[in-house]
Formats: sequence, structure tokens, C-alpha cells
Amino acid sequence: MLGGLTAAIVLGVAAACGGGGATGTTGTTGTNATPLAVLTPGPATPKPASAGTCSPGAAASGPVVTATGAHSLDQPDQTIQAGGSVTWTNTSSANHQIVFSGGPDCEVLLINKSYAVTFPTAGTYSYICKIHPTYMKGTITVQ
Repeated sequence: MLGGLTAAIVLGVAAACGGGGATGTTGTTGTNATPLAVLTPGPATPKPASAGTCSPGAAASGPVVTATGAHSLDQPDQTIQAGGSVTWTNTSSANHQIVFSGGPDCEVLLINKSYAVTFPTAGTYSYICKIHPTYMKGTITVQ
């Protein structure tokens, strides 16, 4: 019953607005058009709990991943212990931004700057440079 009521309301609003049909990403519009499916947003997909935190200007005592060129990372894959940190350093001529799958999204890493990311929870965290995603990616394995 609720589905029929929702469809009636949508079609009533569309008619009141002067349209012969609803508009959307599929189907057609007009008086002889097939009605389009009403897209109802589902529940928001929560982002996984942050794997850690980005600390601009900080340098960890653990491994270092260096952006050595506009499209290259030196030692992009690292393994650390839970609670450890990895430092990203930018010695290239371009800015970069490290974003993680299931982890923190760090701010833009400016030229000649660095930041450390601490990983309190064991897991495997893949990352990319948001600015150069095709070329710059790696994995941090936290044991």
C-alpha cells in the first residue's frame, strides 16, 4: 500500500509541475512516455572506522614512504606493528594527497613536507595519491 501511495504522490507532483512524466536517469519523458522508476536513496554507507590519524609535519620513527617524483613512490608497501606509524615525505616537484581505503584521508602533502600516519589497529590498508591515483598507490600491512 505504501509503495502505491508513494508512486501516486510522485506522479501527482510531476503532473502539478507541468510534466507529463517523471524525469530521471532511465526511460523517457512526455505524455505518452513510460513512467520512470523513482529512485529512493538507501541508508548511507558508513565509512569504516579510521585506521589511524594523519599528523602533518610529524615524522615517525618507523618506515618512510617518499614521493620521489610527480608519479612515483619509493617503498610504497610497508609492514608495521599495530600502534606504529609510517611517514610520507614529499621530495618531488608536485603536491600529493594520501587517502586510504578504510582509513584516514590525509590533507595535501605539499612539496618538501611530511606527515606521519599512526595505525592503532591490525589490518591491511591500501592507499592511493588522490591527485595521481593511477601511478601512486601502495599498501600498509599492520600486524
